[in-house]
Amino acid sequence: MQNRSYACYFPTEHAAKDFGIAYSLGREAGLVLAVAKAAHKQFDLIA
Repeated sequence: MQNRSYACYFPTEHAAKDFGIAYSLGREAGLVLAVAKAAHKQFDLIA
């Protein structure tokens, strides 16, 4: 921050984990998450 370097690094594996948690909570709440289901499958392929 002091050098004004704002490079972002967040591993795909961590994003997949976080997305999986959110997806599971949505399903438990009874939500229909068709697009999220497709995204979750993609995360499974790359993570």
